[in-house]
Amino acid sequence: MPDKIFSSQLDYTQAQAHGLNDARARQPAIGEAGIPAIDEAGMPTAPGFGVTFAEPDPQHGKLAYDAYNQHSFSVSESESDYDDAYTVGDIKTVYHPRIHKAPLIQSWDEYLAQDEQLRAPPPPKEKPWKPYQTQANFESSEIVSAALLPAEQIDNLITLIRKVASGADYFTITKNADLVSHTNMQLVLETAATRNKKDAEKLLKEYGLHPLQNTFYKLKYTDPHKALNFDKLHGNDSGLFGDHIWSETVRVVKDKGHVGISTVDQQANDFPHWRNLVHFKQIGNINFNDGTKFSSLSKTTPYVVHNVIASKKGSEGYLLLCLLRKYLELDMLYSFVVQTDENIAAIQEKLPEFSQCFKNYQKETTLPTKNWNFPKIHYQQHVADDMEAKGVTRNYNTKPDEHMHGFLKKTYLRHTDTQISILTQEHHAAVLKLICAYINAYKEWLENPEIDEDSEDEDGEDKATPQTMGQTLRFGKHIFGAPEKSISLGELAASNPVGKAIPEDLTELLKAMRIKTDQGNNIIVKNTDEIKETHFLHASYQSETTWEQAQDLLCCSPEYRHK
Repeated sequence: MPDKIFSSQLDYTQAQAHGLNDARARQPAIGEAGIPAIDEAGMPTAPGFGVTFAEPDPQHGKLAYDAYNQHSFSVSESESDYDDAYTVGDIKTVYHPRIHKAPLIQSWDEYLAQDEQLRAPPPPKEKPWKPYQTQANFESSEIVSAALLPAEQIDNLITLIRKVASGADYFTITKNADLVSHTNMQLVLETAATRNKKDAEKLLKEYGLHPLQNTFYKLKYTDPHKALNFDKLHGNDSGLFGDHIWSETVRVVKDKGHVGISTVDQQANDFPHWRNLVHFKQIGNINFNDGTKFSSLSKTTPYVVHNVIASKKGSEGYLLLCLLRKYLELDMLYSFVVQTDENIAAIQEKLPEFSQCFKNYQKETTLPTKNWNFPKIHYQQHVADDMEAKGVTRNYNTKPDEHMHGFLKKTYLRHTDTQISILTQEHHAAVLKLICAYINAYKEWLENPEIDEDSEDEDGEDKATPQTMGQTLRFGKHIFGAPEKSISLGELAASNPVGKAIPEDLTELLKAMRIKTDQGNNIIVKNTDEIKETHFLHASYQSETTWEQAQDLLCCSPEYRHK
């Protein structure tokens, strides 16, 4: 009988009833969704889940969970004897019972090939705006849906459009400024600001802008406090760091005087630009309330302030950077979209270190009135429990849906009279976005129908030999670009002392790598051989945190961002 994995005490009790050995039960690592109970055949007993067996860990054979609604189990060598159909490293996909589809067993290469095939975009449709008869019909429907107009106003708008199209009337409005709104919300807010508290509340109440009691308290047999989750955006990025650690950092920097502030600002401006990382020209006097910017700022801060505030070991600035370092380590572990039991164990190991650094800084701080007793710092102790119970933090992080708040608010405010469902409007918006994507893909295909989106060979493997593509040079999964003019190694040595050792070092490297000429002789690099310098690198690799293909773009051009 193979080892079994359990997500709760209930699952463990059920497994014991099926005759499993309780000594072999172990705690799983958690993915994005909850984990179903497992019967004797290794199948989930809860509906709505698909199970895949992932590539095993060569050392531990431990499990890790994929994102979304699939869960991955590794098959150890001892388990491979349980079923002759399995071999170590195979992937078994179990489909939902309602699909009536037999389980599928594939090798790791076959699974990856199928995954890439599923990700490939379908060929563009000839009429991607279907089920609408024309593109104009779709665009009109998109505008009406975005405006959240009730049915009566939609009919009036269609009548107006047909009237203008027939020539019976003229439409002279050309821009939004030509419209006059008598219920301008900005005007309401400005008017309320000029009144006293009582009159302002009365005015805002007319527009539904009054405080409401928590709706969840009205639900029977529920406790909203137990439903609380760790929100990385407000708990860490704009919370623990943005409201507390960063404010302390600014205070300590300003204590160093004008010279310290100028040094930090200059180092922030000189900090290299990085993909998906917000760059700051100066940080001494910035003011914003953006969690994404605070997240980037937390990663930049140690490099731009360390020589200003932490010159002496044990000082206030030094202990503050120690605290920031432990915060960043925990924040990184919280951010993983695929969690394993090793990651959760690392979180439990880092928490005492974070607490100790926090206590050390509290003792040394020159601001004893600072109150560090707040929920966001305490909740760090419960993040691992949330992961095991509810999946990775992205499941309950408010950052992915932050831009949707405005749409949902407008949907509610504009349709409370008709009691229209917010989910219905959200579904309409999703359908319209999908049709827009079809139209854009179709237009791109019309402009260049012969474009080849697959840069790999027919067998799916990249060539190992370099190939020139315009101004780029490709070698396997790495692409070099922005080349300089070719020069000899001798010319490079004359202009740069580093170049003097290149011929000898390359010769030794090629010899150590056993790379020889076609005749089997060692390659001797000479000063007359030419070399080409490039300033751009596009690297593709398999991410260790998401287990998916990822790309990094590295630029070192002297003119990059005019620096």
